[in-house]
Amino acid sequence: LISQPSQPTANIGPVIEEKKTAPNGLQAKLYLEADKLEFSQGEEFTVKILLDTNSYDITAASGFLAYDRDKLAVIKIDSQNSVLTMAAEE
Repeated sequence: LISQPSQPTANIGPVIEEKKTAPNGLQAKLYLEADKLEFSQGEEFTVKILLDTNSYDITAASGFLAYDRDKLAVIKIDSQNSVLTMAAEE
């Protein structure tokens, strides 16, 4: 869950994606998905971090999510439904 403490209304825009090409030419996609796109000040919302491997086998994934801490605050990281066996670093 993420809270938006400092702006009356915000729009996080479209889904954010990062595509990488594997040595065999297959692409994997790491992306964010919010439960809605517009939020009011103080409103909590959920953002999922998703990985589409395009049927490519993986053993690990890593990434860094940067955000403006004056505008957003992470309330909770939930990796319970993750297929990865390691928990997310907070």
